[in-house]
Amino acid sequence: MEGDLRRLRGDRDKKSVPHCIVHACMNGLFFLTTELHQKYIKITSLLRQIAGVQQNYIKSTSKVHHFYVTFTSFLRQI
Repeated sequence: MEGDLRRLRGDRDKKSVPHCIVHACMNGLFFLTTELHQKYIKITSLLRQIAGVQQNYIKSTSKVHHFYVTFTSFLRQI
């Protein structure tokens, strides 16, 4: 009945207030989830880079430590 009255008045493009509120909430949630997803991707890629640097640091320091131990044990034999 309400839709029939709207059609007669010619304002069929107007939506009800609850309908607009629902759409506004849905748009807000979509925006927030999109922003959160983009932040998550940035943070995880940054953490992967940090982990890669940390892994390279551990590898290089363990190699230096290995050479140090080998060299000092060689010097003890002399």
